[in-house]
Amino acid sequence: MNNTENDQKVLDKLRYKEMFETLKTELDLEQSPIAIKFFYTEPELDFFKKGNDYQVVDQSMSFCRWEQRSIEKRITIYSENKDLSCETATCCFNWQDGDAPTSTSIERLSKIVFGVATAPLADARFIADTVNFYCNEEQAKKLINAWMEAAGVEPWQPEQPEERTACNYTVYTHNMSLASIGKVCPRSGLAKEDGIVNVVLPADHLKHTVDQLLEGKLNLKKSSLNRPGDGFFHFTMG
Repeated sequence: MNNTENDQKVLDKLRYKEMFETLKTELDLEQSPIAIKFFYTEPELDFFKKGNDYQVVDQSMSFCRWEQRSIEKRITIYSENKDLSCETATCCFNWQDGDAPTSTSIERLSKIVFGVATAPLADARFIADTVNFYCNEEQAKKLINAWMEAAGVEPWQPEQPEERTACNYTVYTHNMSLASIGKVCPRSGLAKEDGIVNVVLPADHLKHTVDQLLEGKLNLKKSSLNRPGDGFFHFTMG
């Protein structure tokens, strides 16, 4: 079986729309999570293009603007280096020129990618690498607690990337297979909204996280990273 045939079998088993409905209900989300996909090979890119009704952006913009465009228009967007106007994302995706300055505060993909797809979670017809949430602090706490329980990473000390941007959070989560959480990217259209938090989950952890939300069986007796004894993750956005 080739990789594209295997991808189709996996995709057929995914229930992103059902998971979105559960997340929307359990977290009272006002905005759809965003599915993110990195394309490392031509066969998987061809598979995506044949199976998706996608659009390209009409002008270069930042990665976080790709995300927002996807959910505002409810469309799948495919973008490449030429469509990107953000220097940080260019470095994160290994699209910078060979002689361009680098920064140790920026997370980088392990390989160069052909392109990136973004889509509302319920409409994603690709196997996502990460799922990105923009939500309030209470929703973020509930989501992270469910992820910790499902992933078995309690207590969890978030080692966040220094560069607090959507692209950096996304690449960090993709590389490390760990959640990331922080303020929204200053380039995002949501940056001026009070109390909005950016949470990124590894996409292959999503189903178990959703199951944990449904079960609602977080163990209150386990120690937390901030308040020993209650089993929950607590944070304050400074």
